[in-house]
Amino acid sequence: GHPMVGLNGEAVLQRKTAEMLNRDLLGWFARRPADRPFFAFVNYYDAHRPYRYYTPPETRFGRAALSFDEQAAFERACHEAIAGRPGQTGLTPEQAGRELTQFYHDAYDSCIAYVDQQLGLLVDEMEHRGLLENTLIVVTSDHGEEIGERGRLVHGASVYSTEAHVPLVVVPPSGSSRA
Repeated sequence: GHPMVGLNGEAVLQRKTAEMLNRDLLGWFARRPADRPFFAFVNYYDAHRPYRYYTPPETRFGRAALSFDEQAAFERACHEAIAGRPGQTGLTPEQAGRELTQFYHDAYDSCIAYVDQQLGLLVDEMEHRGLLENTLIVVTSDHGEEIGERGRLVHGASVYSTEAHVPLVVVPPSGSSRA
């Protein structure tokens, strides 16, 4: 993606959703020579800040089910309370910090659920097209996320397991013999 300027003047990353990436990859599968081996690298970016999810609100967790505008207002109110300006929320900085951390957990979990759903749909379609018989699938992540652990809300600042421990799933081709 490339950065664009948002309404608040901050850079906004325009990125493809997992659904868009799946559509592009499946289109490429349809166009590629069927008798040639292939390598495809798909980088789903949906579970990365800013957390956005593209499923209906009823499939999201906690406050992540709110509209994006309501989420932004909630986030602003928490930041104000953390700065010592509780406004109408009446939240102490500590309460606001806990609420914001829980919101980020809800949003991150909603993003992970969305990517999981989309990955399942991709694998299902690959199976339907007969592509799994000779295809090795590897799923991993570039990093974990610290959301409230050790007072952090980001990644890239530590080597604690919350950031460094990532999944590695290797699925052999369905046509391979198993020992």
